[in-house]
Amino acid sequence: MDTTRDRKKGGSKEELKIETQISTIQHRKQMEIPILQTMLLIICVLTYTSTIIDIPIEVCFTVFSGCIIYIGSIKSLDQYSLKRDEESTQKSILSGLLSTTQMVWLFPMISSIFLMLAYATISMSIQRTFLMLFIGCTGTINLASTMRYLVIKFGAGSLDRPAAFLENIKIGRMEFRQTYLSLLCICVSGYITFLYFASGYVSSGGKSYHTTKNWILNNTLAMSFSVYFLDKLLVTNYKNAVIYLLGMMLYDIFWVFGSDVMVTVASQFDYPIRLLIPQAPGSVQMKFSILGIGDIALPGIYCAMMFRYDFMRHITASKESFTISNFESVKESLSFHKPYFTASVVGYMLGLLTTTTIYRLYSSAQPALLYINPFMLITTLLASIYWGEFKGLFHYDEDKYIEERQSKR
Repeated sequence: MDTTRDRKKGGSKEELKIETQISTIQHRKQMEIPILQTMLLIICVLTYTSTIIDIPIEVCFTVFSGCIIYIGSIKSLDQYSLKRDEESTQKSILSGLLSTTQMVWLFPMISSIFLMLAYATISMSIQRTFLMLFIGCTGTINLASTMRYLVIKFGAGSLDRPAAFLENIKIGRMEFRQTYLSLLCICVSGYITFLYFASGYVSSGGKSYHTTKNWILNNTLAMSFSVYFLDKLLVTNYKNAVIYLLGMMLYDIFWVFGSDVMVTVASQFDYPIRLLIPQAPGSVQMKFSILGIGDIALPGIYCAMMFRYDFMRHITASKESFTISNFESVKESLSFHKPYFTASVVGYMLGLLTTTTIYRLYSSAQPALLYINPFMLITTLLASIYWGEFKGLFHYDEDKYIEERQSKR
């Protein structure tokens, strides 16, 4: 008799626990959407306002880059699903670039090679044509990926089902498996990319003239590139992250102060590798302030790692069993405490404000990473000292952490 009662009692407690977990998961999922909506709304409002009034570049650069870093950091959590899913074969081309200490040391050299290639193509029409095709294709894919991610997060995931008419199409071993949502996003992003390149040409008297491309379309593609890099370029080890930040700081100093290559590429390379903020909107000769996406994505990679570190701290502190359902539900939650991500973003903004201030004082190009990277390291270091977790942060390694948690399942 008592045993039966105990079972019923235990059953009711278990049911209550399950109901509590379900309600918690639903609350966490609902939290993510308003934050993403808020970020996109801020970007849209600031873009529209920039076409009407002259907004200080400090405000525009800080807000735009902050929103991009936040969205990219959220999206970078999806990489954990790929790591834990043994059946998944999805891999990013960029996923291994910062995976080891050796690659982290080489990354400034790799970045320098790409910078020199960009510099070399400025005055070469044939190379510029190939580059235009490459950027057009990659820009379309990156923008489509970001659009698909946001549409799913906004609750339209029902469209993300396999397109039946593509199931039997094959070329050799290559299969064209896509969802209806993916196809829709590719079409929309392809049209946006086409409009971007078409906006750079005007016809008059039967002749075509090259002109500055539409800055709003440019920023749309530049933001999608930034989010893509934050999502795919992962530094998974804190020690490597420190080496990476210091190496990229020296890279920026050399190419800005030691050569005109960086400044020339940023000012004359008319492709979506920079954010454009109009000065004196409405004037006949509109001028723009420029922030390269490297000054957003490169330090943003560190911010994204701090976001994942806060996520791991939450997993550890919650003492939940490491099951797929628990891991995924917590991953989709954005309500967990983010002291280190907040500290890194504050450091980023302080560094960016310092850059723009010094630029105004001396009216010369400044290596933004010279100011941003040290600020980020200092603010996260202070946060670790405040929370008494310096040792845990210093020895943080995402790959080892995932492996350890998997072995305990």
